Amino acid sequence: PVLLAAALAAVAAPAFAQVSASAATDLNLRAGPGPAYEILGVIPAQGAVTVEGCLAEANWCQVTHEGATGWAYGDYLTATVE
Repeated sequence: PVLLAAALAAVAAPAFAQVSASAATDLNLRAGPGPAYEILGVIPAQGAVTVEGCLAEANWCQVTHEGATGWAYGDYLTATVE
């Protein structure tokens, strides 16, 4: 696996298709791209998410986990890049 942040660092959100990833550790799912936003839930370690897009300048990614969409910090997401 490759760190999602490294794989997508230079890519803007609309420029790529959805990517499957997993959380490297228990990871907060937030209402917006930053630590000040409300926590909507927790993605468990190794929990699968679909990455909708990432903000390259801030490394926050919009993800869907078990039907809930929110934001997760990209440094803690891993994806297999083919």
